[in-house]
Amino acid sequence: MSVRIVGCNPKDSGGGVFQSHKYFILRTSNYGMMENKFNSDRIFVLLVIVILYLGIFQICVGAEGSYISHPSRVNSIIDELDTPKISPGESCEITFNLYNPYNESMEDVRLNVSIYKYVYLGVEKNISVIEKTPVFSANIDVEQSVEFPTLESHEKEYIELELSSREDTEEGVYLLRFWLEFGYEGENHVMRSMGYFSEEELVEAGASDNETYQDTGGLDLEQLGVSGILPDSSFSVKSSLPRWPRYVLGVFSVFFGVLAVMFYFQEKYDKFPWLEKTFDHWSSEFKKVGRSFKKRFDKS
Repeated sequence: MSVRIVGCNPKDSGGGVFQSHKYFILRTSNYGMMENKFNSDRIFVLLVIVILYLGIFQICVGAEGSYISHPSRVNSIIDELDTPKISPGESCEITFNLYNPYNESMEDVRLNVSIYKYVYLGVEKNISVIEKTPVFSANIDVEQSVEFPTLESHEKEYIELELSSREDTEEGVYLLRFWLEFGYEGENHVMRSMGYFSEEELVEAGASDNETYQDTGGLDLEQLGVSGILPDSSFSVKSSLPRWPRYVLGVFSVFFGVLAVMFYFQEKYDKFPWLEKTFDHWSSEFKKVGRSFKKRFDKS
Protein backbone atom coordinates (compact mmCIF):
# COMPACT_ATOMS: atom_id res chain seq x y z
CA MET A 1 0.00 0.00 0.00
CA SER A 2 1.32 3.52 -0.89
CA VAL A 3 0.19 6.88 0.56
CA ARG A 4 1.02 10.17 -1.14
CA ILE A 5 1.54 13.24 1.07
CA VAL A 6 0.61 16.60 -0.51
CA GLY A 7 1.68 19.94 0.88
CA CYS A 8 3.90 18.75 3.59
CA ASN A 9 7.02 20.85 4.11
CA PRO A 10 8.79 20.21 7.34
CA LYS A 11 10.53 23.67 7.21
CA ASP A 12 7.30 25.61 6.84
CA SER A 13 4.96 23.60 8.99
CA GLY A 14 7.29 22.29 11.62
CA GLY A 15 7.79 18.76 12.86
CA GLY A 16 4.24 18.32 14.18
CA VAL A 17 2.54 17.98 10.82
CA PHE A 18 5.19 15.63 9.52
CA GLN A 19 4.93 13.50 12.62
CA SER A 20 1.10 13.28 12.29
CA HIS A 21 1.34 12.16 8.68
CA LYS A 22 3.96 9.61 9.66
CA TYR A 23 1.61 8.20 12.34
CA PHE A 24 -1.20 8.06 9.77
CA ILE A 25 0.97 6.04 7.39
CA LEU A 26 1.94 3.52 10.10
CA ARG A 27 -1.64 3.12 11.29
CA THR A 28 -2.90 2.54 7.75
CA SER A 29 -0.22 -0.07 7.13
CA ASN A 30 -1.05 -1.96 10.36
CA TYR A 31 -4.71 -2.03 9.47
CA GLY A 32 -3.91 -3.53 6.06
CA MET A 33 -1.74 -6.22 7.65
CA MET A 34 -4.49 -7.13 10.13
CA GLU A 35 -7.04 -7.38 7.32
CA ASN A 36 -4.77 -9.70 5.32
CA LYS A 37 -4.18 -11.89 8.38
CA PHE A 38 -7.92 -12.10 9.04
CA ASN A 39 -8.57 -13.24 5.45
CA SER A 40 -5.83 -15.88 5.73
CA ASP A 41 -7.38 -17.25 8.95
CA ARG A 42 -10.77 -17.48 7.31
CA ILE A 43 -9.34 -19.39 4.36
CA PHE A 44 -7.50 -21.77 6.72
CA VAL A 45 -10.65 -22.44 8.79
CA LEU A 46 -12.70 -23.09 5.66
CA LEU A 47 -10.05 -25.46 4.36
CA VAL A 48 -10.03 -27.43 7.64
CA ILE A 49 -13.84 -27.68 7.58
CA VAL A 50 -13.80 -29.02 4.02
CA ILE A 51 -11.15 -31.64 4.88
CA LEU A 52 -13.07 -32.79 7.96
CA TYR A 53 -16.30 -33.00 6.00
CA LEU A 54 -14.70 -35.13 3.30
CA GLY A 55 -13.11 -37.42 5.91
CA ILE A 56 -16.38 -37.91 7.79
CA PHE A 57 -18.19 -38.53 4.51
CA GLN A 58 -15.72 -41.25 3.52
CA ILE A 59 -16.03 -42.88 6.95
CA CYS A 60 -19.83 -42.87 6.73
CA VAL A 61 -19.77 -44.35 3.24
CA GLY A 62 -17.41 -47.11 4.36
CA ALA A 63 -19.48 -47.85 7.46
CA GLU A 64 -22.67 -48.04 5.42
CA GLY A 65 -21.03 -50.42 2.96
CA SER A 66 -20.07 -52.89 5.71
CA TYR A 67 -23.10 -52.21 7.91
CA ILE A 68 -24.91 -55.49 7.14
CA SER A 69 -21.80 -57.69 7.02
CA HIS A 70 -19.81 -56.36 9.94
CA PRO A 71 -18.86 -59.24 12.29
CA SER A 72 -19.97 -57.31 15.38
CA ARG A 73 -23.54 -57.39 14.04
CA VAL A 74 -23.52 -60.76 12.30
CA ASN A 75 -22.17 -62.55 15.40
CA SER A 76 -25.02 -61.17 17.51
CA ILE A 77 -27.83 -62.50 15.28
CA ILE A 78 -27.66 -65.98 16.89
CA ASP A 79 -27.67 -64.89 20.52
CA GLU A 80 -27.41 -66.79 23.84
CA LEU A 81 -27.06 -70.17 22.19
CA ASP A 82 -27.15 -73.11 24.62
CA THR A 83 -25.14 -76.21 23.71
CA PRO A 84 -26.68 -79.15 25.61
CA LYS A 85 -25.58 -82.67 26.42
CA ILE A 86 -27.93 -85.55 25.65
CA SER A 87 -27.86 -89.17 26.79
CA PRO A 88 -28.60 -91.97 24.27
CA GLY A 89 -32.34 -92.64 24.16
CA GLU A 90 -33.24 -89.25 25.63
CA SER A 91 -34.13 -85.82 24.27
CA CYS A 92 -33.04 -82.25 24.95
CA GLU A 93 -33.66 -78.69 23.71
CA ILE A 94 -31.41 -76.33 21.79
CA THR A 95 -32.35 -72.78 22.77
CA PHE A 96 -31.22 -69.41 21.44
CA ASN A 97 -32.45 -65.95 20.49
CA LEU A 98 -32.76 -64.77 16.90
CA TYR A 99 -31.81 -61.08 17.14
CA ASN A 100 -32.12 -58.19 14.69
CA PRO A 101 -29.07 -55.94 15.31
CA TYR A 102 -29.95 -53.43 12.57
CA ASN A 103 -31.79 -50.11 12.63
CA GLU A 104 -34.52 -51.30 10.24
CA SER A 105 -36.74 -54.39 10.27
CA MET A 106 -35.74 -57.72 8.72
CA GLU A 107 -38.43 -59.08 6.39
CA ASP A 108 -39.30 -62.67 5.39
CA VAL A 109 -36.84 -64.18 7.84
CA ARG A 110 -36.05 -67.87 7.39
CA LEU A 111 -33.52 -69.72 9.55
CA ASN A 112 -32.40 -73.30 8.90
CA VAL A 113 -30.53 -75.31 11.55
CA SER A 114 -28.90 -78.60 10.54
CA ILE A 115 -26.66 -81.32 12.00
CA TYR A 116 -23.85 -81.77 9.50
CA LYS A 117 -20.88 -83.51 11.13
CA TYR A 118 -19.94 -86.06 13.80
CA VAL A 119 -16.68 -85.83 15.78
CA TYR A 120 -15.29 -88.41 18.21
CA LEU A 121 -11.72 -88.71 19.49
CA GLY A 122 -10.43 -86.43 16.75
CA VAL A 123 -12.16 -88.36 13.93
CA GLU A 124 -14.68 -86.41 11.82
CA LYS A 125 -17.46 -87.95 9.76
CA ASN A 126 -20.20 -86.45 7.64
CA ILE A 127 -23.61 -86.92 9.16
CA SER A 128 -24.71 -88.84 6.05
CA VAL A 129 -22.56 -91.84 7.04
CA ILE A 130 -23.94 -92.02 10.60
CA GLU A 131 -26.85 -94.47 10.76
CA LYS A 132 -28.41 -93.71 14.15
CA THR A 133 -27.92 -89.96 14.29
CA PRO A 134 -29.90 -87.63 16.57
CA VAL A 135 -32.78 -85.85 14.82
CA PHE A 136 -35.04 -82.89 15.38
CA SER A 137 -38.21 -84.14 17.01
CA ALA A 138 -40.54 -81.84 15.03
CA ASN A 139 -39.83 -83.47 11.64
CA ILE A 140 -37.62 -86.50 12.47
CA ASP A 141 -34.84 -85.09 10.32
CA VAL A 142 -31.31 -83.74 10.74
CA GLU A 143 -32.44 -80.21 9.86
CA GLN A 144 -35.27 -77.89 10.82
CA SER A 145 -36.39 -74.43 9.70
CA VAL A 146 -38.18 -71.57 11.45
CA GLU A 147 -39.75 -68.57 9.73
CA PHE A 148 -40.86 -65.07 10.78
CA PRO A 149 -42.66 -62.56 8.54
CA THR A 150 -40.94 -59.61 10.21
CA LEU A 151 -38.27 -59.10 12.85
CA GLU A 152 -38.32 -55.50 14.03
CA SER A 153 -35.20 -53.49 14.75
CA HIS A 154 -33.38 -54.82 17.87
CA GLU A 155 -36.14 -57.37 18.45
CA LYS A 156 -35.41 -60.87 19.78
CA GLU A 157 -37.31 -64.07 19.06
CA TYR A 158 -36.77 -66.96 21.47
CA ILE A 159 -36.35 -70.28 19.62
CA GLU A 160 -36.45 -73.75 21.15
CA LEU A 161 -35.72 -76.84 19.02
CA GLU A 162 -36.06 -80.34 20.48
CA LEU A 163 -33.51 -83.04 19.66
CA SER A 164 -34.10 -86.73 20.24
CA SER A 165 -31.75 -89.72 20.13
CA ARG A 166 -31.95 -93.51 20.17
CA GLU A 167 -30.53 -96.00 22.61
CA ASP A 168 -27.90 -97.00 20.06
CA THR A 169 -27.00 -93.47 18.93
CA GLU A 170 -23.24 -93.11 18.60
CA GLU A 171 -21.67 -91.10 21.40
CA GLY A 172 -19.64 -88.06 20.44
CA VAL A 173 -19.96 -84.41 19.41
CA TYR A 174 -22.40 -83.36 16.68
CA LEU A 175 -21.79 -80.05 14.88
CA LEU A 176 -24.57 -77.62 13.98
CA ARG A 177 -24.63 -75.04 11.20
CA PHE A 178 -27.02 -72.16 10.38
CA TRP A 179 -28.45 -70.73 7.16
CA LEU A 180 -30.27 -67.38 7.37
CA GLU A 181 -32.24 -65.58 4.65
CA PHE A 182 -33.95 -62.19 5.06
CA GLY A 183 -34.84 -58.97 3.29
CA TYR A 184 -33.48 -55.61 4.40
CA GLU A 185 -34.40 -52.28 2.83
CA GLY A 186 -35.48 -53.93 -0.41
CA GLU A 187 -32.44 -56.20 -0.77
CA ASN A 188 -32.23 -59.94 -0.10
CA HIS A 189 -29.40 -61.24 2.09
CA VAL A 190 -28.05 -64.72 2.82
CA MET A 191 -25.81 -65.63 5.76
CA ARG A 192 -24.30 -69.05 6.41
CA SER A 193 -22.06 -70.79 8.93
CA MET A 194 -18.54 -71.95 8.22
CA GLY A 195 -19.90 -75.49 7.99
CA TYR A 196 -21.34 -74.72 4.56
CA PHE A 197 -17.94 -74.01 3.02
CA SER A 198 -15.04 -76.28 2.21
CA GLU A 199 -11.51 -75.47 3.32
CA GLU A 200 -10.57 -74.69 -0.29
CA GLU A 201 -13.39 -72.14 -0.58
CA LEU A 202 -12.36 -70.42 2.64
CA VAL A 203 -8.70 -70.30 1.59
CA GLU A 204 -9.60 -68.79 -1.80
CA ALA A 205 -11.87 -66.20 -0.15
CA GLY A 206 -9.31 -65.36 2.53
CA ALA A 207 -8.15 -61.78 2.18
CA SER A 208 -7.04 -60.80 5.67
CA ASP A 209 -4.05 -58.83 4.28
CA ASN A 210 -6.34 -56.70 2.15
CA GLU A 211 -7.75 -53.66 3.97
CA THR A 212 -10.88 -53.87 1.82
CA TYR A 213 -12.08 -56.96 3.71
CA GLN A 214 -11.02 -56.13 7.27
CA ASP A 215 -14.59 -55.13 8.20
CA THR A 216 -15.92 -58.53 7.04
CA GLY A 217 -13.66 -60.74 9.12
CA GLY A 218 -10.92 -60.92 6.47
CA LEU A 219 -13.07 -62.79 3.95
CA ASP A 220 -14.28 -61.85 0.49
CA LEU A 221 -17.98 -62.41 1.20
CA GLU A 222 -18.95 -61.62 -2.38
CA GLN A 223 -16.85 -64.55 -3.59
CA LEU A 224 -18.56 -66.82 -1.04
CA GLY A 225 -21.97 -65.52 -2.12
CA VAL A 226 -23.10 -64.42 1.35
CA SER A 227 -23.65 -61.23 3.32
CA GLY A 228 -22.12 -62.58 6.51
CA ILE A 229 -20.65 -65.61 8.29
CA LEU A 230 -22.75 -66.98 11.15
CA PRO A 231 -21.12 -68.94 14.01
CA ASP A 232 -21.28 -72.73 14.19
CA SER A 233 -22.40 -74.64 17.28
CA SER A 234 -22.50 -78.20 18.62
CA PHE A 235 -24.04 -80.60 21.12
CA SER A 236 -22.78 -83.87 22.60
CA VAL A 237 -24.25 -87.32 23.07
CA LYS A 238 -22.79 -89.09 26.08
CA SER A 239 -24.01 -91.74 28.49
CA SER A 240 -24.47 -90.55 32.04
CA LEU A 241 -22.56 -92.35 34.77
CA PRO A 242 -24.72 -94.63 36.96
CA ARG A 243 -25.77 -93.08 40.25
CA TRP A 244 -25.18 -96.00 42.59
CA PRO A 245 -21.37 -95.51 42.83
CA ARG A 246 -21.96 -91.97 44.00
CA TYR A 247 -24.45 -93.18 46.62
CA VAL A 248 -22.02 -95.84 47.86
CA LEU A 249 -19.22 -93.32 48.06
CA GLY A 250 -21.45 -90.96 49.99
CA VAL A 251 -22.42 -93.66 52.51
CA PHE A 252 -18.80 -94.65 53.09
CA SER A 253 -17.80 -91.01 53.51
CA VAL A 254 -20.47 -90.49 56.19
CA PHE A 255 -19.61 -93.77 57.93
CA PHE A 256 -15.88 -93.11 58.22
CA GLY A 257 -16.52 -89.49 59.19
CA VAL A 258 -18.67 -90.61 62.11
CA LEU A 259 -16.03 -93.16 63.14
CA ALA A 260 -13.33 -90.49 63.09
CA VAL A 261 -15.36 -88.24 65.39
CA MET A 262 -16.14 -91.09 67.75
CA PHE A 263 -12.49 -92.19 68.00
CA TYR A 264 -11.51 -88.62 68.74
CA PHE A 265 -13.97 -88.36 71.63
CA GLN A 266 -12.94 -91.83 72.84
CA GLU A 267 -9.28 -90.82 73.09
CA LYS A 268 -10.02 -87.44 74.65
CA TYR A 269 -12.89 -88.07 77.03
CA ASP A 270 -13.33 -91.88 77.18
CA LYS A 271 -17.04 -91.50 76.40
CA PHE A 272 -17.46 -94.54 74.13
CA PRO A 273 -16.11 -97.59 75.96
CA TRP A 274 -18.14 -99.93 73.76
CA LEU A 275 -16.39 -98.48 70.74
CA GLU A 276 -13.03 -99.37 72.21
CA LYS A 277 -14.24 -102.93 72.93
CA THR A 278 -15.59 -103.27 69.40
CA PHE A 279 -12.34 -101.98 67.95
CA ASP A 280 -10.29 -104.40 70.07
CA HIS A 281 -12.54 -107.30 69.07
CA TRP A 282 -12.22 -106.70 65.36
CA SER A 283 -8.54 -105.97 65.66
CA SER A 284 -8.01 -109.40 67.21
CA GLU A 285 -10.13 -111.00 64.49
CA PHE A 286 -8.06 -109.35 61.74
CA LYS A 287 -4.89 -110.51 63.49
CA LYS A 288 -6.18 -114.09 63.55
CA VAL A 289 -6.96 -113.93 59.83
CA GLY A 290 -3.51 -112.52 59.19
CA ARG A 291 -1.81 -115.31 61.20
CA SER A 292 -3.80 -118.01 59.38
CA PHE A 293 -2.73 -116.62 55.98
CA LYS A 294 0.85 -116.43 57.17
CA LYS A 295 0.81 -120.11 58.26
CA ARG A 296 -0.55 -121.19 54.87
CA PHE A 297 2.13 -119.31 53.00
CA ASP A 298 4.83 -120.73 55.30
CA LYS A 299 3.67 -124.31 54.64
CA SER A 300 3.67 -123.74 50.89
